[in-house]
Amino acid sequence: MERGKFPGMKALILVHLSSLDNYAEFSFDATGVYDQAWRLAERIAKAAHEFAGPLYIVDQNWKFLGEKNDEPRQWLWNELEVRPDAVWIHFDEDYQDWKVFLPKFLKRLKKDKITQAVMGGVWHDPSLKVGCVTTTYLYLKMNGIKARVDRALVGCETDYGPEGDPNFLFRK
Repeated sequence: MERGKFPGMKALILVHLSSLDNYAEFSFDATGVYDQAWRLAERIAKAAHEFAGPLYIVDQNWKFLGEKNDEPRQWLWNELEVRPDAVWIHFDEDYQDWKVFLPKFLKRLKKDKITQAVMGGVWHDPSLKVGCVTTTYLYLKMNGIKARVDRALVGCETDYGPEGDPNFLFRK
């Protein structure tokens, strides 16, 4: 079928993959290894490889510093090269305003006939109070996009338990 003949399409939207560096720091602080960040990067890469629809990557585009905490992100970016159709959108909340970015992003999605979205990236808060993925998800959902957060594709501070409790990961 030709594009435009669908009533709408589902997109995979990944928000702030550069923050995977911070997520890696959390992983290391909590466990002494970067495993959580590596596993998240692997799940995101697998989802991007397997997702048949449009892929949007909203990112801060941080430079790689050659440190251990940016290795999972560098690997992930290399893996995302298999999706040359991915739409990369630069947005860094340290220098830009969410109130300006989100309406423009929504306009782009609607122009592309996106009506549904699967969300991933860093950071998400399951209580929906904070986080870049959370902010984007809530805005899209409130503005007509059927969005859902895929818990396997997001980094959450709660992954490390209350206030980063290192024993949280090892509890059964």
